[in-house]
Amino acid sequence: MFKTVFLFIILLANSLNAQIISLDQYYYFQTHKHQENLSLPDNLTEIRDLNNVLQPYVGVWRGSISNQRTLEIHTSVATVPTFDNVLIDRLQTRYKITDANNNVLSETLSIADNNHINIIESDLVNPNGNIINFYAEVGDCVRVNDLYYKYIPAVAGVSVEKLELLNYLSHDDAPKDFAPCNGNYTIPIIPLGELIILTKI
Repeated sequence: MFKTVFLFIILLANSLNAQIISLDQYYYFQTHKHQENLSLPDNLTEIRDLNNVLQPYVGVWRGSISNQRTLEIHTSVATVPTFDNVLIDRLQTRYKITDANNNVLSETLSIADNNHINIIESDLVNPNGNIINFYAEVGDCVRVNDLYYKYIPAVAGVSVEKLELLNYLSHDDAPKDFAPCNGNYTIPIIPLGELIILTKI
């Protein structure tokens, strides 16, 4: 009995010391930390989607790449640790790209849930409806990309839900000029700079 009460007190003390902030607060911190000299709480343990800003993006979406290939993405919310062991809610994206004959050109749908390598994950979530994802395709000679999502809600009787997608090179990426790449990068299978319109299926 004494041991149970003691464990409860320890758990209660730990929960009181824990600090949770929302994704909205984290976005504000990341975009204003230098101008306003902001810092995160010392006892920060979790960054959670308290206001459900990720939910509109969740589902299966499909669209066309250059009218030649089909992109299908599967999005879900997962809670994963950061480098500082802070738990954060992220939008995770797995994808499948097929050609006009339905041959699979590339896919990450089969990647296990506990393997975050080559799974697209959200980095910053703008409460106004934009998500920035960090994204590296499979292979040794690829660059890290910023994949932008913008959610377009349905308008009753006029249009369906849409997801706009744009792929850009990340400014934070270090060039891979070492062997075997020697500065020769793989052409990204999700084209750079092309606006891709996806609809929910």
